[in-house]
Amino acid sequence: MRKKNQKNPSGTTLIEVIVALAVIAITIEGAAFVASIAFRASESNKTRLIASNLAYEGIDVVSKAISTNKIRFSDSDCWNFDMDNEKLPCEKTKILEGKYRLEDYSENGMSKTKLIFVDEDLIVGDSQNQSLNEEYLISLEKVGTDEFYTYGDPSRTKEGKKTKFYRIIEIKYGEIGGKEDELVAASTVAWNEGGGQKTISAEDIFYNDFSHD
Repeated sequence: MRKKNQKNPSGTTLIEVIVALAVIAITIEGAAFVASIAFRASESNKTRLIASNLAYEGIDVVSKAISTNKIRFSDSDCWNFDMDNEKLPCEKTKILEGKYRLEDYSENGMSKTKLIFVDEDLIVGDSQNQSLNEEYLISLEKVGTDEFYTYGDPSRTKEGKKTKFYRIIEIKYGEIGGKEDELVAASTVAWNEGGGQKTISAEDIFYNDFSHD
């Protein structure tokens, strides 16, 4: 009599276990890959949000500088005066124009921020080897349990905690209003990401209100 071929129960179980383990491994690897992408996307979004806030802060400082001129002077020629030279009355030859960084200072016991003329490019080097200019680096200082973005001389920044962010504020004048009436401010924040430089900008236009009174 012929014996019927019988399946090996243990052999079949072993194959099923191997297949099941392979499926589980692929599933775990896939989940880890998706989680990694989600984490990088979350970090990227967080970075862009901070950069956006820093860019708008640069515009806000320009706005305050113009408002200060309107308070200190009652002369339409002084609306775009660069207060950093601290000369009164204002000089027509010393106006807000060019490339700037921010710097913190103290006045009457109050902490304030002013524009410092730099006139250097934010991104330096040739097309094959580009880097961000340390002149525009933003630092982070800890006060108590809180941390704050601070702006100072680059030599002082190197002693503190560096951030990934660099900011340049560029000021020029509109084609219609010109230096008499229309100031255009652009604040750009840059950082290194993915082997290159990323940037985000904010822009606003300011007018000489004296000329419209």
